[in-house]
Amino acid sequence: MTDSDPVLAANLEFYRAFMQSWEGILANPDAPRVACFDEQVFLYGDVALVLCEEELVGGTLAASNLFVREDNEWRIAQAKLSSAFRSAWSMLSRAFGVSQQFIQSRGAI
Repeated sequence: MTDSDPVLAANLEFYRAFMQSWEGILANPDAPRVACFDEQVFLYGDVALVLCEEELVGGTLAASNLFVREDNEWRIAQAKLSSAFRSAWSMLSRAFGVSQQFIQSRGAI
């Protein structure tokens, strides 16, 4: 067991509680599902930051979840979602309407 394991367990528990809350609010068996993946933990003493991606039916979001250790338990202090970062290739392709191969062939990158 690494130092990151208890933080990851707290992060998973946050997502379980979050989904239970929304399922209760929506009272719908087809409530949207959220899957958390690619978790990275950054430990700073009694503070930990989990960066991950959330897969939703409509796409992927980037999440940052801040935890604080209180009474030897990790508790969520802040959760933030934003649009998932797209690769530089994807952004350039969309911005200029050209392929990755075209960009590379022109020596742009």
